[in-house]
Amino acid sequence: MTNQITLVYGDDWSGLYVDGKLKFQNHRIEADDVLEALGLSFEKKDAGEFLMITGGLPEDLLEVKFED
Repeated sequence: MTNQITLVYGDDWSGLYVDGKLKFQNHRIEADDVLEALGLSFEKKDAGEFLMITGGLPEDLLEVKFED
């Protein structure tokens, strides 16, 4: 079953609805907010220095060097 995602925006406010029910609202909606609203497991990792050197991300996550 696929969830129906609806993003509602106006002026400086946004809302995220999942199957017609409000899950999140704020000035901005970030990827984290969407993933949490969908109940998906995720992690965030910092690759700042690596990205500064390479200018982009490789196809394989194992090739990324993360900050400690």
